[in-house]
Amino acid sequence: MKNSDTSLKRRAFIKNKLTNEIRMATNGNYVLGNTKFQEQIAQALGCRVTKGKVGRPKREEDMN
Repeated sequence: MKNSDTSLKRRAFIKNKLTNEIRMATNGNYVLGNTKFQEQIAQALGCRVTKGKVGRPKREEDMN
């Protein structure tokens, strides 16, 4: 009985994690998949399909 409880919790965790990943990708308009798949889709569409960095780029004088 203890093993089945652990198995159910593990499945629920994986299901929730996958659901959240799908939701974030859908809401953010980016591709969910491995790096090779993302590169193929980006090349086919001619635009960025991965999650971008948050915030403004740093000025060059601040980078020194």
